[in-house]
Amino acid sequence: MQRLDQRAEAETAYRNGLACAGDPDVRTRLLTSLGALTNPPRRAELEEAAALNGHLVSGAMARLMLRSGNAV
Repeated sequence: MQRLDQRAEAETAYRNGLACAGDPDVRTRLLTSLGALTNPPRRAELEEAAALNGHLVSGAMARLMLRSGNAV
């Protein structure tokens, strides 16, 4: 949905996934994708993703987006 520029539907899907995902790996991936959905990226989701001990690549991506300085 995100690739098809259906952002509202993608956000709903990510939030629905987060509501039922307990695994840190899955949560990190969903939070990073949700945070990157907007331009500029959303700080709250990226910070939560970076703090989890979950998916290493997604966590690293979240930290890089936060360090870029344009997350709100």
